Amino acid sequence: METFRTCFEAGAIIWHNFDQAEQTVEQTADILQYFCSSTVSRKYQQQRISWADDAAFSQHFLTAKFPSGYEMRLPALMRIVIGANGLVSRIDEYFDPKDSVVPEVEQSDLVASN
Repeated sequence: METFRTCFEAGAIIWHNFDQAEQTVEQTADILQYFCSSTVSRKYQQQRISWADDAAFSQHFLTAKFPSGYEMRLPALMRIVIGANGLVSRIDEYFDPKDSVVPEVEQSDLVASN
């Protein structure tokens, strides 16, 4: 997760549409670490990226395979704002959390709340 952290400027925020919550980079890194340790594989598929001013938009499917064999396919959109220093200053993430439900994992384990 150290490489992930270095992509962000100090004070960067990650916001989610489903809970209207803002998280720090550290909080998001913790969630991603848990997600990575809970899955056998994960990747972005059909990723389309476009730019507008200082922001990139990534429309994609996040797919993951769990130890049980269950495969998750989560459609998502991220607006990634790049600061003057070239680092990420903000991410606005849009997805429906019901698409991330995994039978053997509680929803609250995959989506942290503040």
